[in-house]
Amino acid sequence: MDTNLNTFVNNNDLTMHQSENGDIILENAWHDDSILLRFDKDESFDGFENLVLNNKLVALYHSNPQGYQFYEFIFQPILNTDRCIGRKFSFNYEGHTFEAEYKQPTEIFEKMARSFRRRKPESESNFRNLILFRDYYDRASQKESIQKYFQNRTPINFYLSGSLSSLNEEQQFSLMKHLNFYMQYYDRESPIINILKTENPSECFITPCKCDKEPFPTHLNLIKIDNIVLSLLQTARSAESNRLGYIFYYQVLEYCAYYYMDAEFKRQISTIIKQPDLYTNWDKYLPDFIEKFQTNFNPKSNNSDSLRMDKVICEYCTLQDINEELTKNSKYFLEDQQFDGGFKAPPLLPNDKIDTMDIRSIKLRERLEKIRNVLVHARESRENCVILPSEENENKLLPYLYLIRRIAETVAFRYDQPLVAN
Repeated sequence: MDTNLNTFVNNNDLTMHQSENGDIILENAWHDDSILLRFDKDESFDGFENLVLNNKLVALYHSNPQGYQFYEFIFQPILNTDRCIGRKFSFNYEGHTFEAEYKQPTEIFEKMARSFRRRKPESESNFRNLILFRDYYDRASQKESIQKYFQNRTPINFYLSGSLSSLNEEQQFSLMKHLNFYMQYYDRESPIINILKTENPSECFITPCKCDKEPFPTHLNLIKIDNIVLSLLQTARSAESNRLGYIFYYQVLEYCAYYYMDAEFKRQISTIIKQPDLYTNWDKYLPDFIEKFQTNFNPKSNNSDSLRMDKVICEYCTLQDINEELTKNSKYFLEDQQFDGGFKAPPLLPNDKIDTMDIRSIKLRERLEKIRNVLVHARESRENCVILPSEENENKLLPYLYLIRRIAETVAFRYDQPLVAN
């Protein structure tokens, strides 16, 4: 067996076996189980011994300790007129000079792209962009439409070289994030370095689901939901990050709280509206009408935004509604949670006897509002702490995302339509 191939396999924790005809099959490249590499049994593996496949990157790291070290980020075949072709620049970072360039892929990468096979129909990493390159290199055997697509395209990867060995992984990722910022500052259409999430959140926390305990209803009564609330819920569900999803779910509660009218205020307004002579003597009732609205929505009154949100949550949501969200990840809510950025969330639950609690006793509004503030503000004014947009925080925020999602959804279909038009 080729010693260069053995070194490549060992350095990158690959699984290797041979097919019936002797072809070499590699699995687990980039620790990505959607990718399979199949090489001809007579393939040369010169240079593979220096390759490192970082599972957080769509890239090859050429790490020859005695020679040239560089990242080859996998881009795509692009139009021959694309302004990225031939772009080359240098930059300084933390006292070191680096070189960046868009150019054709290395011979090693071409071999890997040609060898690529899909093991799964889908991939969170988009199969490391290998599909397009494989089809490009094999375009002569493809159907006419694919040949036409590649007719005026050139395979291009992005190269980063310099004193990379002087930086640890965290510093290298910081460099890449800085580089992304400046490249798009000058060229809004510039491709960026994709740093992937590597931890599967579902392995950390349990996703609550009502169908775990009860069957899906055979008939549903679809209560009409406020259009703005419905749009916010849809945006929250499709948000690209957990922090954005959380903020949009919180906006559902903010919107409902803004227009919330408690029972006493509704009674007062109803009394005015039901006056038999309202139509002819509206000017007699108007001052009282205005006064009651001003009192109800005055932020300095006992009916502030926070208090109204409290009332919305407690009026439209019960502890039973969110029982699954609390119990499935109860250990999380019984412990302190320290977030990257300095924010520390004390235990939400006083104990694990959730069935004996009242929804007011766990002070949901205060916790949800606090998390929203440290997500949105660059620096929380009182405590000098935030929840940074890091991968660790994305995962750690999940139980609170599950919780506010269920609260927002429950409030959405129980919430009374506001008096004002959408």
